[in-house]
Amino acid sequence: MNKKRVFFIIACGLLLLLLYVFMRRMENADKSDAPWPPDITWDEPYVGHVDVKCIVDGYSQEPVKVFLRDKEAFFCLPSFAAGRGLTLSFDEKYFEVSADGSRLYCGDGIQPETKRLDIAYLSRAYGRIERTYDLSVMYSRDLPAVFLETKSGSLERMDADKLNLDSGYLNCVDSDGADLGSVRIDFMRAKGQSSFTLAKKNYKLNLQKETALLGMETGSSWVLLANAMDTSHLRNAAAFELAKALGIGGVVDYRYADVYFNGEYHGNYMLVQSVDYYFEKHMAPDRDSFLLEKETWEERLKSEAVYLDRGEGVYWEFVFPEFPGKEYRDRASLILDGFEDAVDAACVSADLRGLSEIADEESLARKYILDVLTNEPDSNSHSTFCTYDSLSGKFIMAPVWDYDRAWGNRPDINRYPELESFSHSWPEKLIDNPAYRDLCKQVMDESSENVEYLYREWMDDTADRIAASWAMDRCVNGGGISTVLDFEDQKENTEYLKSAFEEGYSGLCAYLDDPKSYVHVYFESREGRAYRIKKGECIPYQVMGYLEKLYGCGAFVSDEGCFDENTPVYTDLVVYPAERQDHGEQ
Repeated sequence: MNKKRVFFIIACGLLLLLLYVFMRRMENADKSDAPWPPDITWDEPYVGHVDVKCIVDGYSQEPVKVFLRDKEAFFCLPSFAAGRGLTLSFDEKYFEVSADGSRLYCGDGIQPETKRLDIAYLSRAYGRIERTYDLSVMYSRDLPAVFLETKSGSLERMDADKLNLDSGYLNCVDSDGADLGSVRIDFMRAKGQSSFTLAKKNYKLNLQKETALLGMETGSSWVLLANAMDTSHLRNAAAFELAKALGIGGVVDYRYADVYFNGEYHGNYMLVQSVDYYFEKHMAPDRDSFLLEKETWEERLKSEAVYLDRGEGVYWEFVFPEFPGKEYRDRASLILDGFEDAVDAACVSADLRGLSEIADEESLARKYILDVLTNEPDSNSHSTFCTYDSLSGKFIMAPVWDYDRAWGNRPDINRYPELESFSHSWPEKLIDNPAYRDLCKQVMDESSENVEYLYREWMDDTADRIAASWAMDRCVNGGGISTVLDFEDQKENTEYLKSAFEEGYSGLCAYLDDPKSYVHVYFESREGRAYRIKKGECIPYQVMGYLEKLYGCGAFVSDEGCFDENTPVYTDLVVYPAERQDHGEQ
């Protein structure tokens, strides 16, 4: 009898254990299946998208999820949604939804003027959790929308590592609701260097077939440019427009768009032609042409890339062809030797005849003007491209890319327009050649009307056009990280950008009109700085204080002795931190 009782107790215990395991597995399954993130901390405000969706009448294939932030809820809708009916879609197994106190069911309409959204989340794992949110229905204006579906269903894998690929589909809808077509994405990945560390990332897309996206030329390789470091969202577009106004070849085309990944509004982006694809399609008529990108930071070198090591910490990466053999690299290196020799010779010459045999001297002049006006810290240090066209046998400073830190957008580097933040480079080295200066002045004179239009009208017009999209982006992604004063207001940011543009432009015009009245003070460092100043004047004390902080030194010296804000300058000077005993590399 005792044995039966023991067996009975053991059997009951095992049964209870099996039941416990079963219930735990069901609970975990319920958690993993839940449309609300299973790792949410329920006693804290949640920030992110949730599977309560808004469907625009007639566009049920592109539902948009609600974005929750603390006690606020937002539907960030594309331009074509304005004036159309809105319908809710959600899984009634997990959600109960009310709008302004009225219970709604899946398929019910929601009014844009709704002020309150009550969401109750139901599950065996969490029980019933109720939250009340202040609802805002936001619309973009006059911008197309780009909807992307990833095969993985999220961005988690791509955002973890730039080498991780995903695939999916892309669909474009115009601002008026016209379907602009869909295409399969063979693979996509996150891209960028410092920008990769930000929550709103850039992405490169390789499509299954060449497609004309948003009215641009057909292509199979595209980039979604986040502009995450520039809260104005204008600098990259302004630089591309400036490059076109200056006549630089190979400027990639772009369109602003609202981007949705898997139904989640991801922000205002620029859909841009990929630099390598643009080169391959337009500037590489045969296999002997090549496209190089400059890199001066060894820690940024990519293990999978092929470089030409030029010494003194300068590397040129092969962008096209991507993986050339040794014979090709050796030939390219010899061609580059000839180009550098021609630049060096032109620096001490009074004409450009020798340079013109191996380079498009006008492209160097245009690139110099672009560098001075934008004052982008990466220029001629990173993200700078150089093309060799084998048909003409000449180098061209094109195409252009990456200007989100231009026009004073890095207060620690390029706050002052007269203080050129870019490294000394081929276009800048030539400025002592009078023929080259005359060429720069000619380019400025010919392009003046188009350049002035950019800061007088284009910036305001473009800022106004993307204002609603900018507001949605800021709502979901927050502010930028590196604007001069971290402007919260788009108009104030735009005004600063216009002012920096106009000030840099007027200063360069004055210099090119009367170059003999100006000299340069070069501050030697890993990334060169050059201050343009009138003869006999002193560098402002604010700039000197800024340079002391930048270089971490208390004073500067030149070959002529101590140098500070009280030192009048009459000739070109090279200046060094005073702590250094020699004038070699630090």
